[in-house]
Amino acid sequence: EWYRKAADQNDPVGEAALGSFYLYGRGGLPKDDRQSATWYRKAADQNDPSGETNLGWFYQNGLGGLPKDDRQAAAWYRKAAEQDYGWAQTSLGRFYENGLGGLPKDDRQAATWYRKAAEQNEAPAEASLASFYQNGRGGLPKDDRQAATWYRKAAEQNVAVAMTNLGWCYESGRGGLPKDDGQALTWYRKAAEQNEPFAENNLGQFYQNGRGGLPKDDRQAATWYRKAAEQNQPVAEYGLGWYY
Repeated sequence: EWYRKAADQNDPVGEAALGSFYLYGRGGLPKDDRQSATWYRKAADQNDPSGETNLGWFYQNGLGGLPKDDRQAAAWYRKAAEQDYGWAQTSLGRFYENGLGGLPKDDRQAATWYRKAAEQNEAPAEASLASFYQNGRGGLPKDDRQAATWYRKAAEQNVAVAMTNLGWCYESGRGGLPKDDGQALTWYRKAAEQNEPFAENNLGQFYQNGRGGLPKDDRQAATWYRKAAEQNQPVAEYGLGWYY
């Protein structure tokens, strides 16, 4: 009710909030992507970074009656990113990493935007920055300690791929972490419960070999291999095939 009152007076924060309520069907409103897009645009047209970012996301995914248009998405992400809005910085980094929206593939630009977002505790950016350190991309040195640090930050915010990679750091004793199958298992299980295929495969391996304090359990191993294989994880496909 109060967001609508504000939005009806052209307050951009109220407009963006009302857009979110329509997007998720909250506050007694129906789920309505078109209404959501309308309010996000009103906010974006007043330079509200939340409205700009969400409008970019609508263009990226072709929602709310808008065409799928990565160039428009990139333009709106940039507007919000330049206002230091973390989600937009992450998205702009992703566009540079993959060469989307008319932008060149540019790992240095991607790393720059990921770092800006990561320093605002944006979990997906933390995971991406960790991967760049792990692989020495974007002008960053190969640095397993930095990678493990950023994976942990993202994992503690429930990012499944970061949980998997943090588990791998413990399994292999990388990034200044001790070799610790128990810790590896903890993180693999958390990620596997979010359907992350590499974690599902690794959990299958731990059951197959009785690691991390688990009993050897071929049924559990096959179950987790199957979950990963159904997401086309090749090592899991091999592991599942072995049981047949």
